[in-house]
Amino acid sequence: MYKIRQIKYSFHSVSIQVYKIENRKRVIVRHIGSARNEQERLDLLSLASDFIEKSTKQLYLFDNKQSNNILYLNQNRIHRSLLYFLYEFISKSHNSCRIR
Repeated sequence: MYKIRQIKYSFHSVSIQVYKIENRKRVIVRHIGSARNEQERLDLLSLASDFIEKSTKQLYLFDNKQSNNILYLNQNRIHRSLLYFLYEFISKSHNSCRIR
């Protein structure tokens, strides 16, 4: 899993890096750049996020993108199969016990 690292230096400059953790150590995957003001820092963070998105198929738990979708169709199949499995399990258990 790739993460974004911001290293603050003197004179208000910030270095942006993409890294991963292997054997309890940080391994720098890519150095994105150094920023001297807030706008450059935001641009480099955007570039780092784009790099992570393009190089891996990593999904974010908390995504900043706003969506009008209430139901995500790509995850719907998993939920339906789980509910079907649960229904089958309960009905077969009930039929095998024949509780009256």
